Amino acid sequence: MLSIDGRRLAKGTCLNFLDELRRRSVLRVAAAYLVAGWLVMQITGVIESAAGLPDWADGVALIILVAGFPTALIIAWAFELTPEGLKRTDTSDAAKSAGRTSYRSQDLALIVGLFLVTVLMLGERFLPSENADAGEPIETIAAGSDGGASFAEIPAISDTSIAVLAFDDLSPNGDQEYFSDGIAEEILNVLVRVEALDVASRTSAFQFKNQPDLGIPQIAERLNVRHIVEGSVRRDGDTIRITAQLIDASNDRHLWSQTYDAALTTGNLFAIQDEIATAIVEALQVALGIEVTQDIEVEWTTDNLSAYELYLRARTLVQSRSELDVATELLGRAVELDPNFSEAWELRAAAQLLSPNYGFTTLSESESDALAIRFSQRALEIESESVTAIAVQAVIRMGENVRLEANHDWFQILNDFNRALEIDPRNPEALNWIALTYAYTGSLHRALRAVETCSEYEPLYLPCRSNIVSLLTVLGRDEEALENARHLIVFENALVTHMTLFARAEEEWAFSLILDQVSILKGWPRISELYEAYRNPEADHRELVADARRFAEDHPSTYVDGINGLLDPITSDDFDARFGWSFAIRMAWLPEMAHYRRSDAFKSHTIESGILAYWQAHGFPPQCRAVGTDDFECD
Repeated sequence: MLSIDGRRLAKGTCLNFLDELRRRSVLRVAAAYLVAGWLVMQITGVIESAAGLPDWADGVALIILVAGFPTALIIAWAFELTPEGLKRTDTSDAAKSAGRTSYRSQDLALIVGLFLVTVLMLGERFLPSENADAGEPIETIAAGSDGGASFAEIPAISDTSIAVLAFDDLSPNGDQEYFSDGIAEEILNVLVRVEALDVASRTSAFQFKNQPDLGIPQIAERLNVRHIVEGSVRRDGDTIRITAQLIDASNDRHLWSQTYDAALTTGNLFAIQDEIATAIVEALQVALGIEVTQDIEVEWTTDNLSAYELYLRARTLVQSRSELDVATELLGRAVELDPNFSEAWELRAAAQLLSPNYGFTTLSESESDALAIRFSQRALEIESESVTAIAVQAVIRMGENVRLEANHDWFQILNDFNRALEIDPRNPEALNWIALTYAYTGSLHRALRAVETCSEYEPLYLPCRSNIVSLLTVLGRDEEALENARHLIVFENALVTHMTLFARAEEEWAFSLILDQVSILKGWPRISELYEAYRNPEADHRELVADARRFAEDHPSTYVDGINGLLDPITSDDFDARFGWSFAIRMAWLPEMAHYRRSDAFKSHTIESGILAYWQAHGFPPQCRAVGTDDFECD
């Protein structure tokens, strides 16, 4: 154990050594070397690709810098730089050094440089890059095991995975894309029913349409599949040529290919599609050693070629939620040509149902629903297991309950959705609409699971992806909601929950940008005040709300219900859920809407819409509870 004098001697020796390092400028050289070395590495990284340097160039630069560091320190110890050049350091100069001019300004600059380099290095190491997910394919969005929606690691590629790309239109006038898409989609629909295969969704596979720069291996990698079906369609007058091929993307090997020439009839079309699907499955059975016991057959739904063409044109419009009025007219002509075309009837019902929400009809919601019921009923008369028709009727009954126009059994509505999903578990409309029904009845976690399943099957289906954001926001899982929202374009049906999310996250730029792009309050000069109101919904915002309503009246919105939905989170107790059921479903359970859930309006609407009776028969959601025998309260 050192004595006090020994410790003082050791301390003095240590201080003397540090003084000597400082006198010989070793510390200054070390700092300058680190700053300069970091700059060299940054410059090397920037110019590496531009100058055509090999990938290992930055590694060599790092090795040289690390090896040179001790050499620089040794030289700094042994020599000093003087006006006469490099000279050996003289230890006798130590006494003189006290009188030398201090290099404090140089030392300060080096300290600042070291600090900045340290901050930048830590930032690169621990902070996420601004564009970290910019290049990620949307397919990486997956359902979390805990019921949440999050970004998941891409799973390993399954040997039985396959995607059907949109077939190329090689017709002379290039105007048959809807036709070539329809043929590819029918083949995909057959393959989806083969349990042994893992088939990518239509929306995922068709996103690569008209991208000639991407090869099959690159597309397969992005879709996370091993096999790709691609093809082309050439329609010329009354003849058609269909070419299809199956490719193993793991080695870019063609497993099967065939060209079909035939007279253009619906019988020939369905027969060719059937033959292609059968050949693909047979080729995969041989290549992978799998066994398929199911019948592979394309169902004939019409024998009228003109009706089928009209249906294909309309289907493209309905899937993209564009020109629904045109789609409805095309489908009307299709069922005139073939009154027993069940698929045209069910699609017509869906188009009619959606038209009011997307601004493609002057009919009221009730009037449009009545037509949709009639069209869907006709589809069910022809085909009792018409999934879309069953789902359309169920969601219309749900909407009538919400608008207090009828009193349908909520349990039976949910049963009808489940019946539709038993027939087709991947149907995105049925999954989305059952989620909305669950959400309105307060079963928020069930609703989230439904839209997550929908998004898993159809990653690019916007309604489900938008509702994932809405439900995560309602549940207070803001980080997950923001992660998903970053990959969405504006979806006006979910505007309120998205605005609530951005206000909570203090993302005023996103809040303002979106409101400036949609048709609701576009150009209103008080958006920043609306943002602050969303941040503080309990305050008195009556003047702001009144001004927004005046602006909307002077500048009619193409989305009629939007202004009510946008303003109700900052009103007091006069919220009326009947203004638009699609908004009400998303809004009622927001934490910011606690004032509404405490109001007489909420209680009255819950009773009159049959929700309370449903809760009493089948259980209350976690956020609500019975009070006595005929009353309730919600958080």
